[in-house]
Amino acid sequence: MALVRQCAKTSWLLVAGTWGQSRRAWNNWQRRVSLRGRHWFENLKGGLMGTLPHDIGAERSVLGALLLDGDTLDQAIMSVDAFYDPKHRAIFAAIKSLADRQDPVDEITVCRELQRVEAGALRGYVADLADCVATTVNFRHWLRIVQETAQRRYFIREMTNGLEDAWESSSTSDALIDTAISKLVGISTGS
Repeated sequence: MALVRQCAKTSWLLVAGTWGQSRRAWNNWQRRVSLRGRHWFENLKGGLMGTLPHDIGAERSVLGALLLDGDTLDQAIMSVDAFYDPKHRAIFAAIKSLADRQDPVDEITVCRELQRVEAGALRGYVADLADCVATTVNFRHWLRIVQETAQRRYFIREMTNGLEDAWESSSTSDALIDTAISKLVGISTGS
């Protein structure tokens, strides 16, 4: 890499003629390359973050099954963030809140809970969720899909943060690698 830089610097000396002109030209070239790389990273990040993995159908089915049979909530050991859609997060939070208070979980109680937390606009949506699932037989399958896509989103976010750290950090490469490995281990163990 140093040889490439030296060759590039020498070619700028030959083209520009004098040391002052070549120094400015070299600095401008370095700035353009650096900015081009930064724009590449921002475009990559924007493209990835705009299309995070999710399965709205599976999320709807999980929530519909929970509304149909509140006892299935015991199998749904996951956080609110496992849901991609903000509406689904609010509904799941209401369901968990009801379950934590040991209140029954059904369409009516969830709508009342949403109204209590000022998310009453979702009442019609809750009714649609309750109607979209006829049975809870495939609940575990739908739950696994929601958990898998949530884990993939978390992985993408953590690795994107790692790229940002590598790009902007003054840490050593060994420290960056150690951080990335610890994040990967945390993702794989679910912690």
